[in-house]
Order: sequence, then C-alpha cells, then structure tokens
Amino acid sequence: MKKLLLLLVSTLAISSQLASVAQAQTAPDTTLITNVKIFDGTSERLSAGHVLIANGMIDSVSTAPIDAPEGAAVIDGEGRTLMPGLIDSHVHLTHTFVEGGVKEIEAMTWEEIGALATASAREHLMNGFTTVRDMGGLGTGLKRAIDRGIVPGPRIYSAGGYITQTSGHGDMRMRSQL
Repeated sequence: MKKLLLLLVSTLAISSQLASVAQAQTAPDTTLITNVKIFDGTSERLSAGHVLIANGMIDSVSTAPIDAPEGAAVIDGEGRTLMPGLIDSHVHLTHTFVEGGVKEIEAMTWEEIGALATASAREHLMNGFTTVRDMGGLGTGLKRAIDRGIVPGPRIYSAGGYITQTSGHGDMRMRSQL
C-alpha cells in the first residue's frame, strides 16, 4: 500500500482516503480508484476514468468501469483529480517545523528533531509530494523508516550534509564542537 502512495496522489479528499487505507493493519494488495479525472502529465486534458493498482503498481487505467477484484479496497474519487505525485528537489525535512533557526535546533534533542522530521515527511506526502530530495538532512534513518512502511512519507533522496564553511549557516555542529 505504501508503494501506492508513492505512485499516485489525488487532490483534496482522496489524499486523506489513501492515508486511511495506508494506515490499515492489513492493507489489501489491490486498490481500485473510481470516478476520477485523470491527469497523466502528458496531455493537456483531464480524462474521466478509473485506476486499478495491484501489488503497488498501476495495473490498468480505463474510461470504462473496472470490476473490483475480491478483497480490493475501493476508493470513490467523487470526480476529483488524480495525478502523478509531485517531486520537490529541495527540502529540509529536519527544519520544516523549527522556528528560530540554528539556535533553536541546538537546543533540541535528536528525538525532537526526528519527530519533527517525521511530521514534515507526512505533511509533504499529504500535500502531494511523493518524492523529495532532502538537503542537509539527518541522513537515511527517516528514509529507511518510510521505506519499511513504519511511518508515512515520500520517497527520500538524501543529499547528505551541507557543504559550508566552518561556522557557516550550514555548519550544524554545536558551539561546544567548534
């Protein structure tokens, strides 16, 4: 089901419906999304249709109704738009909810920073971003947790630590480490 979230994101209410399906303990291997306007990223027009996802991959897209396989989750798109997930190539998951910059981060524990980064990842996903490039982030721990399905979030490409001069705005060492 996590792969479904990484492949498709719907606008408005479909996002919250997908999140509910993703949080289910026993998520089905097949999901049918009905009654949506489909933006495929190549055409200038939306096409009305239905999308069947099986084993985390798009199985079929059709303008004709698709019969839901037994045990499939069915999401009624209610005429909303379904589109490929967005990509943000410059995010700071560890900084999104930090007010006050480096000074506030220095006063936080790693657990707080990780919790805020987790909330930021979920928010990015719910806003339609299924892939992000995290600049100067904590590394790959959050990425691994998302990949394992432990927490909801986008596919993360970690760019690693900042490239900066000593004591520059990207130098995240504590004052005691300088």
